[in-house]
Amino acid sequence: MTQIAKQQFRARVRYYKVGVGLIDLISESHNQLDLFASPKNPALIKVYDALNHKYGSDSIFMAAQGFTAKWHMKREYLTPQYTTSWQDIPKINC
Repeated sequence: MTQIAKQQFRARVRYYKVGVGLIDLISESHNQLDLFASPKNPALIKVYDALNHKYGSDSIFMAAQGFTAKWHMKREYLTPQYTTSWQDIPKINC
């Protein structure tokens, strides 16, 4: 037993062993930024604005802003979904 434990020990007192967990401890130099959050750095926002002004609106943007797809999947030859769609279950007429 350590010296402090000996000093704090009291007879006929029930003690419990506990632990303290430290989570989400990260180094400031290795901080992983959130791809979907808006930047809070004013200098970075100015760079975004300058690039968008030079190359056109929405030439650079955050992932959270999203984008519209210019193509759509062709669905004419889509296989039937027997296990997930009621409309695709074969019907038997007797």
